[in-house]
Amino acid sequence: MTKPVAVLYVVEGDSDRAAALDRDGIDVDTATPDAVERAGSYDCIVYEPATIDGDDRNLDGALRAAYPDVPVIRVASTGAGEPATDATRADRSTAADRLAERVRAVAGGRAGGPPQASDERDGDRLAALFENVGDPVVRTEFVDGEPVVRNVNEAFERVFGYEADRLLGEPLNDFIVPPDERESAKRLDDRAVSNERIQGEVRRQTADGIRYFLFRAVPIAPDDPTGNYEGFAIYTDITERKTRERRLEVLNRVLRHNMRNNVNVINGYAELLGADAEPQLVERAARTIRRTADDVASLTAKIRDIERAVDGGGRRPVELRPLVDRAVEPYRSAADVTTAVPDGLVVAAGDGLELAVENLVDNAVAHNDTDVPSVRVDARRDGSWIHIAVSDDGPGIPAAERVVLTGEHEITQLEHGSGLGLWLVNWAVTSSGGEVTFADNDPRGSVVTVRLPAASPPPDAASD
Repeated sequence: MTKPVAVLYVVEGDSDRAAALDRDGIDVDTATPDAVERAGSYDCIVYEPATIDGDDRNLDGALRAAYPDVPVIRVASTGAGEPATDATRADRSTAADRLAERVRAVAGGRAGGPPQASDERDGDRLAALFENVGDPVVRTEFVDGEPVVRNVNEAFERVFGYEADRLLGEPLNDFIVPPDERESAKRLDDRAVSNERIQGEVRRQTADGIRYFLFRAVPIAPDDPTGNYEGFAIYTDITERKTRERRLEVLNRVLRHNMRNNVNVINGYAELLGADAEPQLVERAARTIRRTADDVASLTAKIRDIERAVDGGGRRPVELRPLVDRAVEPYRSAADVTTAVPDGLVVAAGDGLELAVENLVDNAVAHNDTDVPSVRVDARRDGSWIHIAVSDDGPGIPAAERVVLTGEHEITQLEHGSGLGLWLVNWAVTSSGGEVTFADNDPRGSVVTVRLPAASPPPDAASD
């Protein structure tokens, strides 16, 4: 005789679904949420919260701690306390029948019988694919509209830098979605629970900083009537490709624009230098040609700096205070420069960070229209991140410049940025896993903030 599927049904009070499963030949034990403990051997656990919007994360973790090898199905509340109508009774009956089918499938059998060999092979293949695929993959279950981690593969641990034990049972977005991406991530989640297959480029937080990914969402059981959405999220790291493409696009447009203008100036003045040219004209043309040639040389030097900033080796611990002191020193004679960088701040960054800070200060001084430019460099730690802010009292960075640099606007022929200094900053910081943000200073000027991963844990974490 075939052994019936054994289910632990966790619910506050009575449940029509638990009774229906029992009538369907499934061996059902019930327990209240405050009395969950290891008390038997089960093929599956079903959890029905008392309310739809109840916070059941602690219980969810307790269930998985008590029964780590037992699959858990979370079902929406049936609203058992509400008056039943013929329609709601029919709906509940259909949902209960389909839940019984799902319980048997999840528990490893079909209609109370042993699993078919093909089902076992399919499960083995899926497990092998999950573990061995080269891209990060996370299996999630949506709890109150939020994706909760059920499993991750080794590639996810390696690329995102979070160990599986730290993630299991926790909201995925709390770990990998940057604060400024929360709204767009919520929109993706809403589309996912509608059983829509999703693909697109996203920015995500890793333990080592911000990276770009091609994101794909694949539902596991799109026809599940319980509202218990589960799915796979697959992330392909495209950071290097995206950075390289954007760098080539910017350099191409800026070089074409600047070189064309400079060549036109040189050719125009060279045509004036005939044998009968007046001495004053020759002198003026010569000065202009020399100045334009210097601009070309400066541009090529800036391109070399960009190569050093982006390709200058991997990240390493960098003590921030001496770096800032070196970066601001050349500008103290031309501006009122102050710094507030505490000792002991160490960032994880590439060799381009010093060039980035130097270019921020240079930009603040060079484009300032006051008699004595005022520039301030502050740094502070916020958890696992270090923020470096460069403030000035100049005319500010135009909005068109900001949106192009931050990627919020596509680069066009006329919107390529006024120079390469801020592009160097952006690439140097993003190649170190950080990001650059812009704000207005009060009462005048700009604040450019660089956020980079700290090279060591926060003091409170280090002392644990």
